[in-house]
Amino acid sequence: MRVKTGVLGSTGYTGAELLRLIVNHGNVDLKWITSEKFAGKNISSVFPNLRGFIDLECSTVKDLDKLEGVDIVFSCLPHTTSMHFAKKFLDIGKRIIDLSADFRFNNINTYKDIYRIKHRYPELCEVSVYGLPELFRKQISKAQLVANPGCFATSALLGILPLLNREIISETVCVDSKAGISGGGRAPSLNSHFSEANEAISLNSITGHPQKYEVQEKVFEKFSRRIKIIFSAFNINASRGILTTIKSRLKHKTSKTDMLNAYNNFYQGEPFVRIYDDEKYISTKNVRYSNYCDIGINIQDDHIICVTALDNLGKGASAQAVQNMNIMFGLDEKTCLMNMSIYP
Repeated sequence: MRVKTGVLGSTGYTGAELLRLIVNHGNVDLKWITSEKFAGKNISSVFPNLRGFIDLECSTVKDLDKLEGVDIVFSCLPHTTSMHFAKKFLDIGKRIIDLSADFRFNNINTYKDIYRIKHRYPELCEVSVYGLPELFRKQISKAQLVANPGCFATSALLGILPLLNREIISETVCVDSKAGISGGGRAPSLNSHFSEANEAISLNSITGHPQKYEVQEKVFEKFSRRIKIIFSAFNINASRGILTTIKSRLKHKTSKTDMLNAYNNFYQGEPFVRIYDDEKYISTKNVRYSNYCDIGINIQDDHIICVTALDNLGKGASAQAVQNMNIMFGLDEKTCLMNMSIYP
């Protein structure tokens, strides 16, 4: 089947990665794209790498009434803004994959506390499906509105889930994530200036990062278990990639072999999660430009340490969004996503 799609906010990093993937998707017809900053310009003048692949002019959201002829819309608009446009398309029967945080929280009070704004459409939060296929694949297949997970949350959840499934860890989990600069978005900021970011590892957050609460809510939703996440995030001198270290105390003595079996069993049949026997191979270099999440584990005294690596624009955003679209339309889930990382 052919899926007609449009992209809201196509000229940020997640929008650019989404377009790069769609170009190689044999079942998608890209009908329109929007950008307020570059409205009226051809997308190839914004991203020259798309020259000869996509020949579309960027529209403005003011022309939404003219942009309805699609089956699904990807929204790459900012948090707190995306909800308004998602609502417009949902009202006319279109399906939506939203890459912002606007529909990730079922608890609208959590959303309000984080983003300091009252959610305009709480009824949509109640019906949105969290777009982590390894956890909610069945619900995604039937969804009208999919909330694409955050990149930090994806890296943490994929590492934690097999442990919770076994109920083998304590209620406190320490999560330490180091992410490439592109995670901060394409808009210029002081922290992303070359002289500020080069040869540096800098603090992103050691307080209440929004995706900490995202992880906690989804764990409770799936396992009816409340865990305490101690979350820290850092910016590293790299364009893309996330390396996340997860540590928790074991409730009883176990072996690395037993834990590896637990992870392999939990992710059996999952096409984009790779478990390594030797954790030293876990590196962002091995997952760049891909939809893979690599996982390694080991035991240190009475703690388990899990390390995950993924591309923040791939499995952490746009590639996972394409994976969700494939599931929603009954396509092969792996379509256009089976590319290996670019090495070195």
